[in-house]
Amino acid sequence: MNILFAANRLTLGGAETHLVGLARVLQAKGHTLTVVSAGGPLVGELTEAGIPHYRLPLDKKTPLALLRSLVGLSSLLARHPVTIAHAHGRIPAVLLRLLQPRYHFRLVTTAHLDFPRRGWGRFSIWGEKTLAVSQDIKDHLIRVYRLSPDNIAVTVNGIDTVRFAPRSHEDGFQLVHVSRLDSDRSRTAFLLVSLMPALLQRFPDAMLTIIGEGDRLPALRAHAAAIDPHGRHIRLRGGLTDIRPDLETADLFIGVSRAALEAMACGIPTILSGDQGYLGLLTSQTLPEAVTTNLCCRGRPLPDQDSLLTAITACFTLPSAEKQALRAFGRQTVLAKYPFDRTAEDCLSLYASLPPRTSAKSGRILMIGYFGYGNTGDEAILDVEITAWRRQAPERPITVLSARPSETARRYGVTAIGRFSLWNVWKALRCCQTVVFGGGGLLQDSTSKRSLAYYALLLWLASRFKKEIHVTANGIGPITSSFGKKLTAAVLRPIPSLGVRDCASAACLQRLGYRGKIIPCADPAIHLPPADPERLQHLLRRHALTKGHYLVVAPKGGSSVSVEVLAAHIQSRIGEDHTNILLLPLFPREDEAICRRLRALLPHAVWITDLSPGEIRALIASAAEVIAMRWHALLFASESGVPFYTVAGDFKTESFLREKHREDCILLTTDPPYLTSS
Repeated sequence: MNILFAANRLTLGGAETHLVGLARVLQAKGHTLTVVSAGGPLVGELTEAGIPHYRLPLDKKTPLALLRSLVGLSSLLARHPVTIAHAHGRIPAVLLRLLQPRYHFRLVTTAHLDFPRRGWGRFSIWGEKTLAVSQDIKDHLIRVYRLSPDNIAVTVNGIDTVRFAPRSHEDGFQLVHVSRLDSDRSRTAFLLVSLMPALLQRFPDAMLTIIGEGDRLPALRAHAAAIDPHGRHIRLRGGLTDIRPDLETADLFIGVSRAALEAMACGIPTILSGDQGYLGLLTSQTLPEAVTTNLCCRGRPLPDQDSLLTAITACFTLPSAEKQALRAFGRQTVLAKYPFDRTAEDCLSLYASLPPRTSAKSGRILMIGYFGYGNTGDEAILDVEITAWRRQAPERPITVLSARPSETARRYGVTAIGRFSLWNVWKALRCCQTVVFGGGGLLQDSTSKRSLAYYALLLWLASRFKKEIHVTANGIGPITSSFGKKLTAAVLRPIPSLGVRDCASAACLQRLGYRGKIIPCADPAIHLPPADPERLQHLLRRHALTKGHYLVVAPKGGSSVSVEVLAAHIQSRIGEDHTNILLLPLFPREDEAICRRLRALLPHAVWITDLSPGEIRALIASAAEVIAMRWHALLFASESGVPFYTVAGDFKTESFLREKHREDCILLTTDPPYLTSS
């Protein structure tokens, strides 16, 4: 596999050392690596490993620098075509996205930090898939940048444990701090220099070594000169490419992230302190919290001189046996949780999960449905259908009509066009070979007659253009207006066969006089895999839920059911076996209002948003019971064997339960809140 790594620069920093180490491991596994950046001291390590490096001003945002970088990348890709372009910075990601249509590579990005979405962050571009170096960064990408959880993989900051290994030396009072020394990364360095007089009063032989470079280095030098004019106890080493000699003589490391992991691999006791927070001495008790933020202490209180002095003093005065135990603990933690092989395997697995490249000359598939609105059921259907068609015909390109085409294209790696961009929709219908219509409840007029007219028009055009039409697992009806019945019957008449998801839909077609073949089909969403167990456990822990001991409520906005009555019914289900309530809005734009009203009546209820369909399915499958006013919530509960109930009066959910012969579960009415167990 030919892989291009692109970074802003290769100075001493966690993201840069991560890139260099990953490139070396992937090259050792037989892949061809090329790296492009603005250069820096780590270029020498690439050269030693035989990995070519090309220099472009990818660290500058001026128009001229961006143009030079774009032209240079284009020239490089023309001379050295790549399969994967992997961006480790925001500027490279934007430029590679611009070049992707021309050179047909797959674009992957890595998120090393929780960049805010302001300033240049508003122009951030993310790849078809993204690697996050910790779970909290993945959560940040989902929450702030609205990325799909399914397109984000969490990896670790893998460490070369052969290169970074313990070395024997006499115990002393050597402190080492490694960090970028920029305005947002130098707080701990200045604090350490400031507390040296107090530290020397307790430990006269104490020595502080600071490694790093950045725009705050001159100010730090001046500060160190004022504290230690002769340089006997404070050494500023600048940006070194190899920090191992200093780590080999260190007795205590102060810092965060990758540098802290490298120190731990060398068997050095470590205090976690950085510009995003302070955690103190890393032990088995503090490790779980440290791991969640990639040892960056995000969300913790900021460090100060008193906390640092107390922690350093406590560490230097530990008995020898406890110091030895700390050294062993750090080394074993890195070996168990941060091997570089895992980082490389995570990276290769992500590459393998990318959708195959397709040719525009192949028969294009056009998918039509209620896509791009954030409805869990429809997004689950789209996910499964794309996967199925790619498995069946990987060479055929896919186009999706979507309310948010850019988001759909990024999430699924397809071509997406706006559903109301009439000229583009017309062209898509003319150019495609196959039209996939649905599933879901598209042909009905209970929500909107305009919606029925829209989908009927698309089906009519597809028939007129003589396209191959697949109507899959549709929910037909209710259609109440005379015009709607005539229109639907007319557009369906030329289609030889229709797939329906329930008996009510088949009966509706028969009433419309449809004479083609009616094929019962399972809703595609049943094939949607739930989120992986690790992600599920993270969600449960984060919201204080216990598997099998909470009640899921999937309400529906616009329902005629009184919110007060619904809240009373929910409260009646709370007992010894499930004491928590989880509100899941499957269609946030419609359901969040009723969730908000329920939350006011049920203050202890948990409300989770920004979930992928797979995460919603996993949460429903782990519940004790489900009260669902959404069709797909009932489907997920039924397929997982979880007891379920619904609200009387909704056509689709009542049809589902009659199909399952579970009319006894249609019991939530305005009557007193008594439910019969399912």
